[in-house]
This record gives sequence, structure tokens and C-alpha cells, in this order.
Amino acid sequence: MDIENHIRGNLIQRATAEERLFFGGARSATIASAIQDLAQSDGLRESHMAFFLEMNKAFRAAAGLTHNRGIVDIKFEQGILTPDSVAASEDWAVCPQDHNGKNLWAMNTYSSIVRQEGMFFTARDFPVKWHMEHINERCRQRKSNPIETESLTFLRHNAIALSMLRVFEEEHGKTGNTYLPFALPEKNGILVGHTMHLTPAEIGNRLFIVATNKFGMFPTERYQWLPHLAMTVRTFLGPDEITPAQAKLRMELLRFYQPGKIRLIEQELALFNKTPSGMPPADIPFMQEHQQCLQSLRKLMTSPLWYSAARLPAHLRSPDLHRT
Repeated sequence: MDIENHIRGNLIQRATAEERLFFGGARSATIASAIQDLAQSDGLRESHMAFFLEMNKAFRAAAGLTHNRGIVDIKFEQGILTPDSVAASEDWAVCPQDHNGKNLWAMNTYSSIVRQEGMFFTARDFPVKWHMEHINERCRQRKSNPIETESLTFLRHNAIALSMLRVFEEEHGKTGNTYLPFALPEKNGILVGHTMHLTPAEIGNRLFIVATNKFGMFPTERYQWLPHLAMTVRTFLGPDEITPAQAKLRMELLRFYQPGKIRLIEQELALFNKTPSGMPPADIPFMQEHQQCLQSLRKLMTSPLWYSAARLPAHLRSPDLHRT
């Protein structure tokens, strides 16, 4: 394998401008050299670990990542990482993205893991896009507070939307109707938007590095469901704009934000961001509860109430993202 060409051709191909700058130039050769050295080593050494941690730290700073959680539990014996050692981190930030000349905001999620077999690093392009400037303008005009991207509510909006996206694909297919309206509840009204098509290049991970001295042995299972559609949140309807049906749908949707159900819905985010350390078994009770919660959401999304209330204003019933 020509590792440096692999990095240039696959890693940098779908990077954002900040990521391309970080991984481009001389750094791509440095990364290739480190990967090559590990591939030829008899194990993951302290020098490999130091390189990986430094690269992670520099990348988080370059990408402006504001949220981080992780664990580091590592030991070395004779300079080689022990089998029970692990270092893992998850990071995310809300960043602007250009979509055909339109500035949309989305969560960028990053995961990394180091084990005896090697090192793994991935970045995901989250499939829920927000017309943030327009939404916040409408919130101010319509008696509501602007969307706070640092808030728990915003994180939960994204978790609910991702679950809705799963239901849409299961109900309508991946290549059928790609313009499906949806709604999310806000304090004084509802957020409305629609699904949109993803090109083949936009499906899956945006960045991907695997470095291991046991190529072919390192488990790199993907999330069991990779979205083929994305969702765009277009605008906010306040108390003076929503219909009685939309007010009723808002109350039904708020049930999924209650502690019992949101705990299950948030697993959608946890699974979507999962590093390649193995999927949880589908038959464990918690996953069964998760599926039951999705079934309740599916029931609402296929009800007459949904079809009458999850509607955009007439001028936004178009895939043209420049209409506001």
C-alpha cells in the first residue's frame, strides 16, 4: 500500500478547509511515515502513542473543537502497549458548512481510539444542517430566544432529528422521495425543515485514518446505519404562526424529550459517533428499549397528525436552500 498517496487520495479528499490545511503539505508525509513505521513495528510503542496524542491535540485546536470527553488508561511493557490498554476520545463542535453557496451549520464529530493493535481516527459530517442565521432572526421576531448551540436542548434536537432520519429512510427508502418535511418542538413554537439528498461522496465518514501493525486485524466496523439523506432545519414558527395541528404535534414531540425517552433517543448520537470498538449486541435489553422508542416515534411520524402538521410555509416548500 502506498500510504502517503492513500492519505492524500482518501483522507484529504473530503476534508473541510481547516482539515485540509491541517493534514496537507508536509504533515501528510509525516503522518505517512508514522503509519509506515507502526505497520513495520512489533507493536505500538511509546513514540507512536506520543505522536498520535500530539496529532489529536493539534487537530482539536485547529478545528476549534469545543467539547471533549475521553479516557486514557495505558501501560507499556518493554516499550510495547499492553493488551488491556486503551486511550479514546470523542470531540464535537458546531461549525458552518457551505452547501451550494448557502452557509449551513452542523455538528462535526470526531472520534479516536488507541489500542495495542493500532490507532484509529475518524471525523463524521453530521447529517442535520441548520439555517442558523435565519432561524435565530425568526426566533427574535417571533417571541422566542435564539438557538443556543452549546445547550443540551440543541444536542437533543440533533438526536431526535437523527432518529427521525432513520425512520424516514426505513419508511420511504434511500432513493425515493428525498423531500420530506419534519418538525422539532421549541419552547414557544416549532422548528420546521425537510430532508435533502446526499451525493455518494457525502455518505459515510469525512476523514479516516487507520494505523496498525496488524493490517486486516483491526476491527473497523461502521455504524450499522449510514444515512443516505440529510435534514435541513429551515425556520422557526412562533406562537402566532403555528396552526392548532402544529401546536398539538409540538406537544406530542415534547414527550420524546422527557427523561425516559430522551435517554434512549440519545443513543442514536452515541452509536453514530462510535469508534470502531465493536457494536453493542442488538439483543441486550437497552437496545430493545431503544427500538421500542423508535417505534413510538415511527407511529407518530406516520400518523394523520404528522402529515397535516409537519408542513413548511408555502415559500419554503422547495429544495432551494436560498429561499428564506
